[in-house]
Amino acid sequence: MAENWTDVPTLPAAVADWIARGIVAERWPDGARLRETEIAAELGVSRGPVREALRVLGERGLVRLVPRVGAVVNGMSRDTISEVYELRAHIEALICRSAVPRLTDADKDRLRGLLDQIIALRNANRVDEMLTTCWEFRETLYRPSSNRTALDLVRSLRTRLHSIPQVLRDDPQHIALAMTFYVRVTQAAVDGDTSAVERLVSEFMIKTGEQAVAAFRPGTAATTPARPGTPAWS
Repeated sequence: MAENWTDVPTLPAAVADWIARGIVAERWPDGARLRETEIAAELGVSRGPVREALRVLGERGLVRLVPRVGAVVNGMSRDTISEVYELRAHIEALICRSAVPRLTDADKDRLRGLLDQIIALRNANRVDEMLTTCWEFRETLYRPSSNRTALDLVRSLRTRLHSIPQVLRDDPQHIALAMTFYVRVTQAAVDGDTSAVERLVSEFMIKTGEQAVAAFRPGTAATTPARPGTPAWS
């Protein structure tokens, strides 16, 4: 399965993925200039795909396109990833504190139905759809919360993390972790066990952060991007 941000494994998307991994692995520190000619030479591609890749990274917030300078790293380090997941662990547990007591019978039925969908999609190996449904589950769980500011902040932090390649989509350990989490948190939510839901959500986010950081260990950016028509990072 491709780990590009798009479903089409184009060469610019693969190059963007490769550069993004290098940024997170701190090959290029915050503020470093990304030179099209050097990247193109290292990858054995023309400057066109590199230029397009840098434009994509600019849209994602990982680089800044500075006039008369070019692309400059606007870093997302492994430390930053860890910090974002730790922050989400605290905020999402806080949301659960006010959300779980307000869950209606309809909400609980919806959570059970979404869990069934998650399991079915996992069994069908439709991981992208599964993870999308996982977030829909969490939105359903959090929606009754009275803390709208916290909800907005979680969505913003999630968007920030999605500026990097989604390396956990193909990690069997993360998929196993997710499956265990959603089964347990569904039961706790249906039972109205607020403390258990808080604990499960916090532990899940911390562990997910640890898995993401491990996936971006130094050296992961050394893989040459796949050519169009082949899965990147297979």
